[in-house]
Amino acid sequence: MAFLWWNSSVRNIGPAISGIGELKFLIENALRDEMGFRDVASSPLDVAGNKDGVRVSIAHFQKTPSSFWELVIAAGDTEQTKATNDAVVEMLKKIKVL
Repeated sequence: MAFLWWNSSVRNIGPAISGIGELKFLIENALRDEMGFRDVASSPLDVAGNKDGVRVSIAHFQKTPSSFWELVIAAGDTEQTKATNDAVVEMLKKIKVL
């Protein structure tokens, strides 16, 4: 059985960060170094990686010059998919970019 979970929120960035590219760099490092994701990669649309059979993608869509919709999507074949999605959402809340 396949599972798909997502979460969306608004991410505001301030002058302490140079733009969405720097935020994506922070997210990429957090996924790999703090959360143990593998095959972590950043593209123009998203930052994505794999962990325990779950694929996670974090995409940003510009809302205003300093605000983005942040969408976390997790897909997998086990019930662990929701827990992985929730863990990534919590990790993102800890990245302060004001």
